[in-house]
Amino acid sequence: MENIPLKVLCLEDSPRDVEIMRDLLTDAGFDLAMDSTAVESEFVSFLRNRTYDLILSDFTLPGFDAFAALRWCKELCPAVPFICVSGTVGEETAIEMLKRGAVDYVLKDRPTKLPSAIRRALDEAKEREARRRAAELFESQYTLLTALINSPKDLIIFSLDTNYCYTTFNEKHREEMKRVWKTEITIGMNLLDCMQIPALQDLAKQSIDRALMGESFSELQHQPDLDISHEFSWNPVYQNSEVIGVTVFIRDITERKRSEEALEKSERRLGEAQEMAHLGFWDWDVKTGDVVWSDEVYKIFCLDPKTFTPQIDSILALSPWPEDNHRDQELIKRAIETRSPGAYEQKFLRPD
Repeated sequence: MENIPLKVLCLEDSPRDVEIMRDLLTDAGFDLAMDSTAVESEFVSFLRNRTYDLILSDFTLPGFDAFAALRWCKELCPAVPFICVSGTVGEETAIEMLKRGAVDYVLKDRPTKLPSAIRRALDEAKEREARRRAAELFESQYTLLTALINSPKDLIIFSLDTNYCYTTFNEKHREEMKRVWKTEITIGMNLLDCMQIPALQDLAKQSIDRALMGESFSELQHQPDLDISHEFSWNPVYQNSEVIGVTVFIRDITERKRSEEALEKSERRLGEAQEMAHLGFWDWDVKTGDVVWSDEVYKIFCLDPKTFTPQIDSILALSPWPEDNHRDQELIKRAIETRSPGAYEQKFLRPD
């Protein structure tokens, strides 16, 4: 069986007891490296300048005791297990040592209990270290996650459990809930309870339930009571193939929708103005060759947009006079080469 490496600092004023413990631990299978002292200043120096897996301390020493030694250990190496090994410690004192942070105590008249006490102390120390590292990892991941979900300033992000309660949310969502619903949300709060409009509660519940059934989907929602529009992305959260919640990504598209509506209104008014003035316009993308006519152009030429696809050649062909056709081509070519605006008249022959 491979020996277990063990670095020990032994606080003991009896050289004979030091050797007994050294032999006992070596025979128990430890690959031992032991420093020993009975002087407080040297003990503190060892703690400051070296690293140990374990501290063994007698209870009573000249001008020094295990309580003082334990205080130094808690200050300088709090994660290192401290075991009191003494022949004089009573039960009340031993209990007080444990309350202050010692992991165990062993009586000198029962030395065979020391190896098992050490193994138990080392195992517990490993478990504590593993928990500490896991907590650090969780904290770092939580910090990273918080930074990530708060980085997109225009994106609302939150997640819910199967009871519609918050498990996380970003700052943007917290601000939005406070602005819209006058509610200061917290983890564990029920989202539906925060919404004071029953119709919106039902709408939110329907979408959440779809995601809880395992469906990922996006949707646009307009809330006329609040005059806001949002683009929602709903996604189930899985753990061991089971849906345990929902993540939601929301983008506020209110301004975009208002701009689109304003543009549609402007285009509608432009179309009405063109119709009243019997005036049309058309665009030609010289790179792609695509030509777009306004509705009024079709009316001017008495052509059906369902059956006629405008192209630059077909437009020029509407003029049956060769000299005009040639002139028009030259004017268009010159406008493209010089990138300068111009105006000219064209004659076309309508079907009627």
